[in-house]
Amino acid sequence: MGKVEIMDWKFKFSVFIHYQWESHSKIAIPVCTGMRFNTYHGHFLLRSSDLMALPAVDCDKAFAMQMILEESLLTSQTAYLQAALLYPSAAGLILFSI
Repeated sequence: MGKVEIMDWKFKFSVFIHYQWESHSKIAIPVCTGMRFNTYHGHFLLRSSDLMALPAVDCDKAFAMQMILEESLLTSQTAYLQAALLYPSAAGLILFSI
């Protein structure tokens, strides 16, 4: 390894070590009648169709859900989708983000 590669690795490792890891987070995504999730992507525990328990979260993690629209929604004029993230901070506070 050259000096530039070592410095690059050292910088990346330093950034990784200083991540603020959050543990035991939860994502809740309630939706209206006529919408539902059918496919989930990421590393998490699925508690119900709209609640996911996340083991460890940092700024590099990604989670995705695929949603299906049913025919009953097509006749309605309104639909809603709300995502909320519950996570403990490094200081022990439980934060809620919508």
